[in-house]
Amino acid sequence: MTTETDTLQILKELAEKGIAPGEEMEQIVQEVGGAIVTEGTGEDELGPMVTTATRGPGYSTVYHTVTGQPSQVSNNMLPAQLRKKLDNVNYPGHGGKRAFTIYDPGFRPPEGTLLCYMHPDSDMRAKCEELGFPMCQKSNIDSPFEQEEHMKNKHSRQWATLERNRELFDEAEDRTIQRGMLAAMERQAGPPVPEVPPPLVHALHAPSWNHTENRISTDARYPLLGL
Repeated sequence: MTTETDTLQILKELAEKGIAPGEEMEQIVQEVGGAIVTEGTGEDELGPMVTTATRGPGYSTVYHTVTGQPSQVSNNMLPAQLRKKLDNVNYPGHGGKRAFTIYDPGFRPPEGTLLCYMHPDSDMRAKCEELGFPMCQKSNIDSPFEQEEHMKNKHSRQWATLERNRELFDEAEDRTIQRGMLAAMERQAGPPVPEVPPPLVHALHAPSWNHTENRISTDARYPLLGL
């Protein structure tokens, strides 16, 4: 629920921006660029703030009360933005407190230090230059995941080219490894053993069929045949 203190603070911030709340307390009516937007009010809302908007309402900077992150919001939407509250799931201990203010809290969320692959100081810059990529000055990426997401979203064509080059490199590397493994196996096996042909048996001493005794007859010089 919006407290009296919050209400007074929001009214003060709106006044500093030259946005005066209306006298009616049942609904909010805003004219945004010629379109009428009606927003019902509940017990957690400040109440109706009727502003006369033009097609060029201007923008205000608001700051997140927990992270200090600045953002731009249309003056037509400023009352609604200032009424937003924090939830206790994403911001434990801050649930129900105001999410935005027009006052700079003096701090900012920590910034990352990873570079875009196409940054002049990136380790990938040489490869990017080889492929003819332009430069990117993004230098505060939070994590390797965000680094890849930045490439996919901001430099999709260059990312696709890098991915294709990576696939070709991996395929060539696999072939090199396979050739090396085959060569190692051949060295370990040693030279091939020559095939020795079986001994020749002279036709005169080869076993023959004895038609008289109806059996195979063998030469006595070949007892190992067992015949």
